Amino acid sequence: MCFIGIFDIASGIDSRLYDFSVKTGVATVSVMGNDLFDFIDESDYEAYRVNCYVDYSVLGVDSYYFDNNSGNNTYLYGSAQYLFKSGNYELSRMNENIITGDKYELSDNNSYCIWLSELSSEYIGAKCGDTVSICTEDTTIEAVVKGIYGTNNKSSDTDIKLSDFYLSAAFFPYFFVIDNQLEIIIPSLNLRSQNEMTEYFFNNGYQVIPSDSFSSLLTIKLAIYLICMFSGIIVFSLMLSMTKLYCNRRKSFYSISRLLGLSKKQVTFNIFVYLQILYSISFIIALPFTPLLFDRVAELITKLLGDYSFTIKLADYSNIIAYLLFTIINSLAVIINSKAIRKDDIADNIKMGAEG
Repeated sequence: MCFIGIFDIASGIDSRLYDFSVKTGVATVSVMGNDLFDFIDESDYEAYRVNCYVDYSVLGVDSYYFDNNSGNNTYLYGSAQYLFKSGNYELSRMNENIITGDKYELSDNNSYCIWLSELSSEYIGAKCGDTVSICTEDTTIEAVVKGIYGTNNKSSDTDIKLSDFYLSAAFFPYFFVIDNQLEIIIPSLNLRSQNEMTEYFFNNGYQVIPSDSFSSLLTIKLAIYLICMFSGIIVFSLMLSMTKLYCNRRKSFYSISRLLGLSKKQVTFNIFVYLQILYSISFIIALPFTPLLFDRVAELITKLLGDYSFTIKLADYSNIIAYLLFTIINSLAVIINSKAIRKDDIADNIKMGAEG
């Protein structure tokens, strides 16, 4: 089961790392340039977010909020986002946590709207349908509160902290355009896709900055594959040694069985059946402890990846595959070790003596 579990992790590591990349913004590609919204909308890439954080003071209040629960000042900040046709992961998480009001939709990109966390709503005293003033350097823009989301400012399925408020894409020209450029974060599936993505945007005149953290994730992937390979070698070697030990201890018994008329194939099959029963009992005993082992492995990977919770869940058929692998390895071990019995076969020696 350990081998199957590690193999399951290794075989799905690409999708897990991509999931990690999407949910955290780590191992991504940063793209900067003009007219990025329309260009990415026409491409096949899904954005994680737009890098465009803004100080809470644009709402006309202090950026620090005293949290009565922790007794500390909490820094509040907002973010303006664009909802791409292919999606925007950060906005999707915000939409999942909507308590009252409407979710961010494509049509909101062209409207002056704001979404507040429950904390922000209480802090500035605004509710859905109210109008709040967004203060820029040159002007003040009235924005409609379209929705209020999660009290803990966290997505329902990740530990990634959401912004304290979200502005619609209509605010970009007032706050976030530096030399008419924006920075958009796009998750990458693997090193190959990252290179392809970098080349694609670079060839179209955009500045591209691959994430340095991707090499660290590839190291984790390589380590899991190596663990998978070595665990398979250990399992096979252990079963081979146990079978050899059993055959050596029972050599005289099976030699007597040969004298009683059993063929070599029957003797080999008896060895296989007996060991298969022993391994099956061990397999059943080990099953309840397997989830505990995977929890420890998941905890280790989670520490390596940071805040993202890495879970390990075996497929429903994994137990069947594990047992079939045990059977195959047991068969090979018996076939290899049964040759030792055949070399010292009392029945054959007696026959040879009689013929001589």
